[in-house]
Amino acid sequence: MRKIFPTSQRPICPTPTCLAPRSVIKQGFFRLRSGARRQRFLCRACRKFFSQTTATPAHRLRKLHLTQPLMRLRCRNLSIRDTARELRVSQGFVLRRVSRLGELSRIHNARLRRKYVAAAGLLTEVQIDEMETYEHTRLKPLSISISVTPERFIIRADVATIPAKGRLAATSRAKYGARADGSGQALERVLGTVARMSGRKLRIVTDKKTSYGPAIRRRLPGATHEAVKSRAGAVAGTGEAKEKAFDRMFALNHTCAVVRSQMSRLNRRTWKGSKKAAALQDELDLFVWWHNMGIMGLR
Repeated sequence: MRKIFPTSQRPICPTPTCLAPRSVIKQGFFRLRSGARRQRFLCRACRKFFSQTTATPAHRLRKLHLTQPLMRLRCRNLSIRDTARELRVSQGFVLRRVSRLGELSRIHNARLRRKYVAAAGLLTEVQIDEMETYEHTRLKPLSISISVTPERFIIRADVATIPAKGRLAATSRAKYGARADGSGQALERVLGTVARMSGRKLRIVTDKKTSYGPAIRRRLPGATHEAVKSRAGAVAGTGEAKEKAFDRMFALNHTCAVVRSQMSRLNRRTWKGSKKAAALQDELDLFVWWHNMGIMGLR
């Protein structure tokens, strides 16, 4: 029997040209290859059938029963090859699924940020810093701008290219040419997300990198900026936790240590690395989704 939904629960027709997108009714089910049953909907205005995954990154995904196991394995310090072996699938399947989940995780991360503000209120303190890694070779370094609340909720993490430094700089320029520095744009995007979640009283804690001050004054002119001196990293914290009795940025440093520990491509002294910066961004967004779900007790 066809069922008409209450307005608050009614799905929306994904067809862009539909004149009455809320005129939706249930219209039977369809089965996936895994045997799971999915609800089918019918728009009475444009007469188009759709499901809850239509027009989303999860549309037409196969083997949906492997999605949760894959997310857990990708956040447990396993390589792509080991993940494929555990799931008994190809490495190409893992790479393609992580790419699709990266798109989906960016949508869910935005929803989690709204849920966090609704539950905890507007942000009053944020800790911001940058991590460094590489793509393909250490001659092509990357920067990860990351912002964290004192409760270790990851607000946003953005990947950007940076030029090689120190002894590798000349070799990098000779082999791959000049490399753009996108860390400033990544920091601007992170600060923009923080601005949308914060109120008038906001304290931003960073280290003493000189580029932080102007960017914060430009994007968040009413915020208080506290710059603390950076200390040497501890061996137990994969270089992110600090060797001292009190760490003003403990929440961020601890979170960065967890990220390096749980994402195999970010481990120090490893032969596992990222081939492309976009792939690192997808997996990083997936980890942020998984991590924040645990922080909020939704996993």
